[in-house]
Amino acid sequence: MSELSLNMQSHEEKQLFARRFALWIALGAILMMFAGLTSAYIVKKADSTTWTNFSIPDIFYISTLVIILSSVTMFGAQRAFRKGAMASYRNLLLATFALGSLFLALQIEGWMQLKAQGIDMVEEISGAFFYVISGAHAAHILGGLLILLIMILKISRRIKKENTEAYLTPGRKLNVTLMATYWHFIGFLWIYIFLFLLYNHN
Repeated sequence: MSELSLNMQSHEEKQLFARRFALWIALGAILMMFAGLTSAYIVKKADSTTWTNFSIPDIFYISTLVIILSSVTMFGAQRAFRKGAMASYRNLLLATFALGSLFLALQIEGWMQLKAQGIDMVEEISGAFFYVISGAHAAHILGGLLILLIMILKISRRIKKENTEAYLTPGRKLNVTLMATYWHFIGFLWIYIFLFLLYNHN
C-alpha cells in the first residue's frame, strides 16, 4: 500500500472517529440537560407550597409503547443495512419514521388532555415542569425524525443506482450507526422521563 493510500486511510479514520466523538458529546450534553431538569423538578416540588397533583393521561402509556416499538424497527433497519438488504432497510426506516411521528402525535394529544384537566404551564408549577420536560424530549424526537427523513430520501434515491457493495462504505455504515444510536438514546431517554414523571407527579 502506497504512502498516499495510508495517509488517505488515516485521514478517513480520523474523520470517522471525530463524528463518533461528536455524537457522544452531544448525547452527554442532552443527558446532562435532562438530569438538570429532573433535579430541578424534585427541588421545586419539595420547596413548593402550591404543587398540584394530577393524573397522567393513559395516552402517555401508549406513546411509551410506540417509542419502544420504533426502537425495535430501527434495530431491524440497522441489521438490514449491514446485510445489504437495502429495500428492507428503507422500509424499516419508513416504519421507524411513522412510529416516531405517531409518538409525537400522541404526546400532543396527551398535552391536550392535561390542559382539559386544567393543568397548564402558567398556573400550575407541576404542569409547567411536565410540559417543559416532555416538550424538550419531543423536540429531540423531531430532530431524530428529520435525520430519518434525510436517510430515507438518500436511500430511496440511490437504492437503484448503486450496487450493494459500492453503497456499503465505512462512512455510510457509520452514518447508520450514529442515526440508530441517537434514536435508541432518545427512546430510552423517554422511558426514563416517563417513569420519573409517573413516580414523582403527585
